[in-house]
Amino acid sequence: MQIPKFQTPREREIWVQAALKLRGKSMARIARDKGWTRNAIYRAFEAPSFPQEQAIADALGVTPMDIFPERYGPDGERLHLIRPRKTTQAHRNGNV
Repeated sequence: MQIPKFQTPREREIWVQAALKLRGKSMARIARDKGWTRNAIYRAFEAPSFPQEQAIADALGVTPMDIFPERYGPDGERLHLIRPRKTTQAHRNGNV
């Protein structure tokens, strides 16, 4: 399967939804089959979430690295992306 390079997470999401529809599948169906909410599976497009990424990739017959290449290093190892920590004024002042 030829997977295009995406400029935004939304482009990737639209492409995945279309590819699933061509196979008679949907994001909602994947979520139901796994016992997740629809929101849980859609979050994979916003932030790293390996179980959801794997479920989407399995439904398309590809690897998670094919769909989310920025989440993997050049050697194919998964990067452990961490969201930036929110800091409060107390943290900035050293009061915590």
